[in-house]
Amino acid sequence: MIEIDGTMIEIDQNDLDQTDLMGNFVDGSYWSYLEETLLRDAKTLKGKPRAILDRLVETVGEVPPQLIKEQQEFWNDFDDDSEANATWAKLARIHAEMIEDIVRGNTRRRTRRSSLWNTSAA
Repeated sequence: MIEIDGTMIEIDQNDLDQTDLMGNFVDGSYWSYLEETLLRDAKTLKGKPRAILDRLVETVGEVPPQLIKEQQEFWNDFDDDSEANATWAKLARIHAEMIEDIVRGNTRRRTRRSSLWNTSAA
């Protein structure tokens, strides 16, 4: 049994695989959102970059619930105002940079990376 929004719900072992570090249930659709995004990008690529994205799509189910929850909470808390539009643009740029790095074969970490949390930078 786990508690979701104040209600005790009986779950099976598969559901336990969808709990974060605090035992909170993580919605299975969050994995689908990540998979859809990576699949969309994979369809635009060829060769080795496509193979890399295809592998990421194949392994989405292996991403721990805690990471999926933290990633999805950001989107759940995202407002739809003018400041949000600027943040959307930054997020799109960061995502595009990631895909460009994969296409170029650049797997090294960047020393200077765009920050999601620094809203003053454009």
